[in-house]
Amino acid sequence: KAINSTLDLEELFQTTVRQVKRVVPCARASLFTADADTETYSRIFVVDDDKSREQSLSPERLRADHWREAVKSKRPLYIPDVRLDPHPKRRNLAARGLQSIINVPIVNEGECIGFLNVSSPQVNAYRDEHIEILSWVADRLAVAMKNAELYEQVRETGERLDNFVRSAFHGIITTDLNRRITSWNPGAEHL
Repeated sequence: KAINSTLDLEELFQTTVRQVKRVVPCARASLFTADADTETYSRIFVVDDDKSREQSLSPERLRADHWREAVKSKRPLYIPDVRLDPHPKRRNLAARGLQSIINVPIVNEGECIGFLNVSSPQVNAYRDEHIEILSWVADRLAVAMKNAELYEQVRETGERLDNFVRSAFHGIITTDLNRRITSWNPGAEHL
């Protein structure tokens, strides 16, 4: 319900992350968009029990092998103990009090367009059901993101068309199917 409540991307991301944090036990929930071609991701929204950790996230490259693996496999990645992960950035999370992580790719039309992530201060914090919930949310989120993108394109096209009609020198009159005039532009008014 929360995912389908808006066509505004920022609101969609904020709502999704807040709701994920309510249903999956975590200290931090985050959502990133990803560009597989340039191997970069951007932070979109984070909800964290410790507000200082929110500032530590910034756009960067998908350097780590596990990110690349997730982009290619399009399957969730669960790291039950980040202290055992060879990537230094993961060990930095342990220093910030986060021990378990789930990264779930958001896949649209076969392409990884983002990640939904949760982190916990506990080692082995997650079960298969948490991964299933997050995968289900990521699937719905991919559709909602595509719908929001299409809505934005239609809105922009409508605005351009409206600006064109308003600024046209020639008279333009629109009618409904019963041939009743529904609108006219300043050119028609001038005539």
